[in-house]
Amino acid sequence: ATCWFHPHQHGKTGRQVAIGLAGLVVIEDDEILKLMLPKQWGIDDVPVIVQDKKFNADGQIDYQLDVMTAAVGWFGDTLLTNGAIYPQHAAPRG
Repeated sequence: ATCWFHPHQHGKTGRQVAIGLAGLVVIEDDEILKLMLPKQWGIDDVPVIVQDKKFNADGQIDYQLDVMTAAVGWFGDTLLTNGAIYPQHAAPRG
């Protein structure tokens, strides 16, 4: 299973997650290792984290918690994949 983690410090979780403090945890057991799934981490088994972020003019993440954001959630204007804008990954054929 691929799970994600993030902080839970009261009053600071939203900002910390918004600026990127989150990641993946991969949980494996004997049963999943027997499956015929891709197993070469980063080659044919590529973890992907997709996030939307909003940046200010200085290129910093623009996190502003206001009433509307608190009510409906965060809406970024830039899509990040694994923390990068427009990333590329070469994958083997087959």
